[in-house]
Amino acid sequence: MRAFIAMDMDDQKVRSSIMAFQEQIASTGADLKIVDVQNLHFTLLFLGEISEEEASLIVGKLSEIRLPSFGVEFTGTGVFPGPHRINVIWVGVDAGSQAKLKQVADEVVSSLSGLRFKPDKQFEPHLTVARVKSGRERDKLLEVIRDGAGMKFGTQLFTEFKLKKSDLTSSGPIYTDLQRFKLGE
Repeated sequence: MRAFIAMDMDDQKVRSSIMAFQEQIASTGADLKIVDVQNLHFTLLFLGEISEEEASLIVGKLSEIRLPSFGVEFTGTGVFPGPHRINVIWVGVDAGSQAKLKQVADEVVSSLSGLRFKPDKQFEPHLTVARVKSGRERDKLLEVIRDGAGMKFGTQLFTEFKLKKSDLTSSGPIYTDLQRFKLGE
């Protein structure tokens, strides 16, 4: 199964703010695939294909993590890799939230040391809100994203992270929670 470790963004007020931003970028006429708000999450570590046996080992290791729950302030918008070639449009978090999310990601990676799982890139806390398929209307799109650079989307309290399965379909990915790990215990 294809799996990853993530923290879901599920606060309704924050979701509403992000949906309004998604509507703004969609209205530019750019060639986009908008991420369903139910799928918004921070990927702490992408695992790739894992076996049932590996899933059990991962659950055992992740169950040992002890970190406090914390709030995350969603603020600002941007793109990856850059304005000349846009693949991903994202909503960011403030500096304090970045540090807390990085701590969780570092703990996840550390807890799985000894297994074959390593990050494929440095963890950069962001929510992918859309994927860009072509350069159509890039200038209009960049204008909306620049206007959103100082936008505040709200705050969410994070109390858990999850081991999730990803099934890729023609209409988009379907994520299934395999195991929840509580923070603050």
